Amino acid sequence: MIIDMTNGNIGQSCGCCNYVSAFQLTNKKVKVILDAAHGGKDIGENVGGILEKDKNLEYALAVGDILTKSGYDVVYTRINDVPMTEDAKRELANTSGADLFVSLHRTTNANHLMNPGVEAIVYEPDVTEMNAALNITKEIEKLGFLNLGVIQAKGGQADYVNYLIPQVYLLVGLLKDPNGKYDYEIKIKELEQATAQGIMDTFKLQAQSLKSNYQYKVQVGSFRIYDDAQALQSKLIINGYKTDIIKEGQNYAVHCGDFNDLDKAVTFEQRLKRAKYHTLILEI
Repeated sequence: MIIDMTNGNIGQSCGCCNYVSAFQLTNKKVKVILDAAHGGKDIGENVGGILEKDKNLEYALAVGDILTKSGYDVVYTRINDVPMTEDAKRELANTSGADLFVSLHRTTNANHLMNPGVEAIVYEPDVTEMNAALNITKEIEKLGFLNLGVIQAKGGQADYVNYLIPQVYLLVGLLKDPNGKYDYEIKIKELEQATAQGIMDTFKLQAQSLKSNYQYKVQVGSFRIYDDAQALQSKLIINGYKTDIIKEGQNYAVHCGDFNDLDKAVTFEQRLKRAKYHTLILEI
């Protein structure tokens, strides 16, 4: 479920739109900042004597461990009970060279009609931010959580603006034990894996590229506006070409084909040229 940001109405997305097309970050490992929400005097919720701040920290460290083992660079806003100020978090985000900031919250406030829910809040959404929000919530939904959607917050959120990288604030509800009490531990390992998987899904083209043996691709276009790149990608797919959208600096490049043989790449490029596409062979 996605909130239509043009009118604020909640609408059910079509199957093909559950995930925004992931794009690749070239020639670098993905760096993710994980924020264990609350900390110190800010305990978050107190659920039967268990403090949210402690569970958020366990959650963040576990997700970070999965990402690190998968080849990602992970930075934490805290690794103990000493929190960062909001200004310090913003400074970290804007100077670390990170690709994504994810703030993790386990809270009964995300439960809806007594059912455990998951929602993602975005503040200044771009492609990566929406990608991450959609992918993470979709993975967690598979565990039986009610997907409450992606929400764009408006006004009164000064702490969360002026970030120079994509940021997602993830709120995950709590399941209940057989006695009807909230329990942080139910499906916790699955939740940690699903959250990490949603992040990895967002950058899956980059990860695939790092692990592949392919050496050549054919670039068909490069655009400042993502929608323009996506329009070309759609045209190429209709014509039977496998394509990726690659983030390169401020541009979005459309790539076709994966080749470990230069002659095959040249033959493919000539085919695209005959189809009136502007092409460039890239060695990766």
